[in-house]
Amino acid sequence: MAFFTIPLNKKCCENRELLIDLFLLFSCLILSVIFPVDNGSLIQLIIRNIFFLVVLPTLYIKIVLKKNLSDFGLNIKDKKTGMLFGAILFISLIIFYYFLFSYTSLQKRYALPSNTIGQFSFFVLYELLLMNILLFSQEFFYRGFMLSALSKKFGHWSILIQAAVFILFSSLSNGFFWQFSAPIALSVTNGFLAYKSKSFIFPYLSGLLFIIIVNSYIIYGINR
Repeated sequence: MAFFTIPLNKKCCENRELLIDLFLLFSCLILSVIFPVDNGSLIQLIIRNIFFLVVLPTLYIKIVLKKNLSDFGLNIKDKKTGMLFGAILFISLIIFYYFLFSYTSLQKRYALPSNTIGQFSFFVLYELLLMNILLFSQEFFYRGFMLSALSKKFGHWSILIQAAVFILFSSLSNGFFWQFSAPIALSVTNGFLAYKSKSFIFPYLSGLLFIIIVNSYIIYGINR
């Protein structure tokens, strides 16, 4: 009887932990959408993202689960896998977006803040501060915390699940805009990269570089 009890108890504990994880995940996501901030204030939007997508999950992992953040993607242990798949996916996305910009109207619909177009210093500040912080918080939450929690139960399907949740809540929070096509693509490719490397650091770095290149190309096309 004891032979069956141990696996059963272990499975029950794992299911209970998953349910608690899901409750916290969706609580953080819902609060990140409905928590009142001035939509015209980038500072308030950044603080809201950091608090609900980074700070609360971190406290949960460290205090409740008593685990290391490295177990949820904050590591670069598998450098070979991360760099190999990161390079392949990055080059594939660059080629894909080159053809999108060349043969569709996406480049004309892809809008950027006016200050980034005419002022190089503001562009650098926009990319390395605003986009950097927003991207890190998203990668930490979706490709780190969420993907790690879901992958134990759903395996490869967790890549598509986290991407679908990301698209849904990002649409609810920000509405649809053409720049959103890049984060949508990254939600899938970065999910795959994070799943293979067990790290969200590689997706974060490659995603940031990808967004900077895409935005630079847009500005180049406008000023040409």
